[in-house]
Amino acid sequence: MCSMVFSDEEARFLRLVLRLAEKEPDDNRASWAINGLHSTEKKAKPADELRILVIGDKGVGKTSLLAKLCTGVFPDPSTISTSVYAHGCRHSITIDSRLYAIDALELPADHLAAPERLAQALAITDAAILVYDITNLASITYLKSLASAIDEAVHHSDNSKTSSNPPAEKRSTAFCHHHFTSSSTRKDNNNNNTPTPPARPYHFLLLGTKTDVPSPLREVTWLEGHVAATEFFGPSGVAGGASASFMEVSARTGENIGAAFRLLGREVLMSRMERQKYFLAQQQRGRCRGGANGGSSKRDGGGVLAGSMRKRWCALKSTLSSGIFRKEGGK
Repeated sequence: MCSMVFSDEEARFLRLVLRLAEKEPDDNRASWAINGLHSTEKKAKPADELRILVIGDKGVGKTSLLAKLCTGVFPDPSTISTSVYAHGCRHSITIDSRLYAIDALELPADHLAAPERLAQALAITDAAILVYDITNLASITYLKSLASAIDEAVHHSDNSKTSSNPPAEKRSTAFCHHHFTSSSTRKDNNNNNTPTPPARPYHFLLLGTKTDVPSPLREVTWLEGHVAATEFFGPSGVAGGASASFMEVSARTGENIGAAFRLLGREVLMSRMERQKYFLAQQQRGRCRGGANGGSSKRDGGGVLAGSMRKRWCALKSTLSSGIFRKEGGK
C-alpha cells in the first residue's frame, strides 16, 4: 500500500477546502475566516450570492486578483504561494446599492482539461473569469485552447442527463448570449405553442491583468484582448457562439478590480431577474411546472442557491481537493 504525502501547497489547499465545506455560505464568521480577516462587528447579510470561477494559466495573477479584491492589499510576491487566497475567497461587494456575497473559486489548472470536472463546476456556478497576463502572449493562447474545452465540457454534461429529462425538454448545449441555449417553443398536449423557460444563464469575463507594467513589456494589446473575446464567444467563436465581457485590470494598483466583479455580478443578477419574471408570469397563467430555474439550477425566489445546490458546491471543492491529492498510480 502506498502512503500519501502532501506537499505544503496541497496541505494548505485541503485546509481551505475543509473550512469552506464545514461552514454555511451565509455565515458571516465563515466569510471573515476565509478572507483571513477577524472582526467582531456584526455585518449586514448579503441580499444574494454569486458563485464565480477564476480560470487561467499559472502565473497570470489569479491569486493576487483575489487577494486585492478581499483585502485591498497587493500581496508580497515572495509569499504568494502561501496565501490563503491561493484557491479562492468569499467577499461582500456592493452592486447598485445592495450588498452581495462573491464566492470565488480558483479552479486548478490541471482540472480544466477534465470534461466531467469542468462540467460540474459550470453547472453549479453563475459565471467564470478567464484570466490572462498582458505581458505573456502564451497565457491568452492557453485560454483560446481552453475555450474549446469549456464548450466540450458543457456538451458532455448535458448529454449525460438522458435519463432525467424527457425528450421534449432536452436542450442544446451551445453557448449563446451568455446562456445555455434552448429551443424557443415547444408543443403542449393541446398543440399550443408554449414558450420554453429562458435558458440557464452563464456569464464570462475575459480579464487581462498587470496593466501597471511599462508599455514596452506588454505583449497583448487592449484591442487584441477585445478581439480574443469575440474569437472565444462571438457568433463564429470556438466556444459555440456565446458572448463575453472584456476588461483589463491591475492587482497592484487596484485598477478595475471592483468594477470587474460588479460588471459580472450585475449581468448575473439581470439574467436572474429575467428568469424570475418569466416564471412569475407562468405562475399567474397557471402554467408554471417547476422551480424558479426550470430544473438544472435550483434556487429560491430570491435567486440564492438552495440547500441542495450548496451541498453540490461544497462537494465540488471536496472533489477538487481529492483529485489534486490523488497520486498517479495510487488506487
